[in-house]
Amino acid sequence: MKIKNLLSFLAFVLVSLSKVFAVEADIIIKPYLSKNTPYIEVYSFIVNGSLAKDSLANREIESLIIISDDDNVIIAEKYSFLLTKDNHADIIDLKRFQLKNGNYTVRVEILDLKDQSELFDYSKNIVIDYKENTFYQTDIFLAVSAPEGDRSLVKHNVCLEPVAFGFTKNQKKIVCYSELYNVTALSEDHLFASINLYEGKIGIGGKLIKQKYKKIVPEAYVPLILDIEIDNVVSNDYYLTVDIGNKKKEILSSKQVDITISNPYGDFTTVSTYNKDFGNSFVQEKTREELQYMLKAIAPQVRNDRVEILNGVISDEDLNPKKYFLYRYWTEQSSADPEGLCNQYMKVADAVHNTYQSNLRGFGFETDRGRIFLRYGKPDDMVSVEDEPTAPPYEIWIYNFLPATNQTAVKFLFYNPTLSTNDYELLHSTCRGEIFNPAWEVKLYGNDPNGGVGNTIDATTVEDGFNRNARRYFEDF
Repeated sequence: MKIKNLLSFLAFVLVSLSKVFAVEADIIIKPYLSKNTPYIEVYSFIVNGSLAKDSLANREIESLIIISDDDNVIIAEKYSFLLTKDNHADIIDLKRFQLKNGNYTVRVEILDLKDQSELFDYSKNIVIDYKENTFYQTDIFLAVSAPEGDRSLVKHNVCLEPVAFGFTKNQKKIVCYSELYNVTALSEDHLFASINLYEGKIGIGGKLIKQKYKKIVPEAYVPLILDIEIDNVVSNDYYLTVDIGNKKKEILSSKQVDITISNPYGDFTTVSTYNKDFGNSFVQEKTREELQYMLKAIAPQVRNDRVEILNGVISDEDLNPKKYFLYRYWTEQSSADPEGLCNQYMKVADAVHNTYQSNLRGFGFETDRGRIFLRYGKPDDMVSVEDEPTAPPYEIWIYNFLPATNQTAVKFLFYNPTLSTNDYELLHSTCRGEIFNPAWEVKLYGNDPNGGVGNTIDATTVEDGFNRNARRYFEDF
């Protein structure tokens, strides 16, 4: 393993398209047999984040699957998905279609009804050629196990969610699913299946990274669910094979599939194992409790591409990655005096903790106000309101200029709906990358017995009144 290959994260190209679609989706088609009758599974994986955004309305997606044979339409099915405005999960849909042996074209069209500017259009030619009394191994279906997933995705009591775009991130295991038919036709008493992970791409070759075996009892139908651990594998391109062999170690059948693995935490911990420069640094004397406290304190300042790494380091029982993360972070801020700069920052973090500590939300810098303070600094102005009878206590923070986002007149509105000490939540902000809630007034004055939130559920403002000053404060400061 070369260390130079570990010192930077890979830039992943998830999918290459000749046309850019408004809807980002991946279509996975796999043929199988059921009681000697062929059928195909068509998975549609739709990226929720690619759909038109409307925080106040539901969204609807329309999909059409067309299966043709020599330009004759055999199957055409149209259906739709309705997503509530609060549903931010990606969509995974599975349809099954019974077919005979033959050559087919499967076409899938997906349209976001909120943004009909572009139609996602996918097509693939497939060949179904199953022969009776002939051994056959299906192509590999890449998946991850989801204990509480959609029941329609269950195969042999295991819920298998497809790996979209051949790309997986921060997974502990990857699953290869394949079916074997007419295994008895091989006339072999002892068979095995192996799952193998190699560096590189199919056809290019590479070093074998991991391997796992499973015995096979020859039967007419054998479903294979093989998993392999990848949590300590560094980010890279790989390919997996599922091989069927006999006791002579002869490979009788094999299927391959490419996969790109992104594992930032595995990259980070691997690099820290090989780095010897921080052995005498100031972080070595810190206790577990101090390390946890310091790591959580710098969370508001950590770059977005390292947030997941930091979360993994915090949850890890091993102290070495904790120490290395802190060492690397502060040496990047100041190579001349990382310890001095760390101590200065922790004095501010301690003050923020003492000021905003909440029994419901952990350390003071883990609350919304504490996080915003450490990320953007002390506000230039502040409005604190605790005496409006129609609203819980709330605060408005004003920043004249934010270098982090290059914005002027940036405002944050926090409120305390539970009325517990320091239990303020960020309700609305004009800062890029933070919560933006067009209906923040409705939320803030939601318990007003006199209503005043308009005539529809889509209202975003409340009627002006003597005891409703938040909008006035927010706009005037």
